[in-house]
Amino acid sequence: PELTRELLKWVEGQVRSPSSERPLTQSVILQRAVQIGAELGIAHFKGSKGWMHRWMKRYNIRAIMDGSAVLPSAARAMKEAQETAGEA
Repeated sequence: PELTRELLKWVEGQVRSPSSERPLTQSVILQRAVQIGAELGIAHFKGSKGWMHRWMKRYNIRAIMDGSAVLPSAARAMKEAQETAGEA
């Protein structure tokens, strides 16, 4: 749950104020997820396309035609992540 929460915060920040010309693609998000996992000491987390697909579906994140990600309801996704984390 902490990985999910931190990744959602990061994606929301990228969507609100992009820091570079690099589009926010699934690949970029997955790379950041692996980084966050390492920072949190989650040694077994490798990330995969399947994990990415399920994560995006769970939090209603969509990829658009140019490959960038869209977070249509960041506030709701963050709330759901916090609620999920509270259950653990």
